Amino acid sequence: MTSDGEASKIIAIAQRSNIDLLDTSSAYGESEKRIGDLLDTDHGFSIVTKTPEFKSKEIGPEHEAELRAAFARSLERLKQKRVYGFLLHHADDLLAPGGERLMAAMSEFQSQGLVQKLGVSIYRQSQLTQVLSRFAVDIVQIPLSVLDQRLLRSGAIDMLNRSHIEIHARSAFLQGALLMKPDEIPSHLAAIRPQVSDFHRSCERGGISPIAAALAFMRGVPVDRVVVGVTSSAEFTEIMSAWSQDGKLNGGYERFAVDDEDLVDPSRWSRQ
Repeated sequence: MTSDGEASKIIAIAQRSNIDLLDTSSAYGESEKRIGDLLDTDHGFSIVTKTPEFKSKEIGPEHEAELRAAFARSLERLKQKRVYGFLLHHADDLLAPGGERLMAAMSEFQSQGLVQKLGVSIYRQSQLTQVLSRFAVDIVQIPLSVLDQRLLRSGAIDMLNRSHIEIHARSAFLQGALLMKPDEIPSHLAAIRPQVSDFHRSCERGGISPIAAALAFMRGVPVDRVVVGVTSSAEFTEIMSAWSQDGKLNGGYERFAVDDEDLVDPSRWSRQ
């Protein structure tokens, strides 16, 4: 867990760097409370938080009540009267029978002025297609990286832009796997070693760090936000430095794409 001192430094770096959005969740341990304790009243950040995960085959009144209570706790912990975004943390909860209860409650928060934009976090194209066929959302948080180009190649990102839906892209480093030395990649991800090796060789030939190249890819895709997690101010400084570099690789990025969802979807990773 990042110390309060480091967390304060991270927030200060973000403010100096004109970063104006913080992404958190009630599921991220003490994250909401610590953000609320550390932010000044005039902090200037837009805050996005998320629902709990329900993992139920059917959504009933008890789950709606849990969502309402969780959102109230989030505002209390964050010490905010309202937030910029409130996302369904797991799309399958919204798609389960009765999922409309959750969206109805969230829409009520929006109509009360407690949240500006509603959205959903998705892992795969099928979830996105089903959500958009049933619900109107303002934000979609998607996975995207040099290795995970599924939603770019399918045209889903272009479709979201045409629909004026805000796109928040996460997993720029695929949980760190993209930055690992190939022989350090765990056995359950052994099948991505060839692409990671090729990526690192291309970076070396171009005199570009893997972090800079990974972020250059993200900058080249038409998304509204790139969400990264950091555990120290030094790590954040390194990422911000890499973001400002021209890290684009010669030859494009298509050759690094992995289509196997079992490999690029962390929710499917087996760690046995």
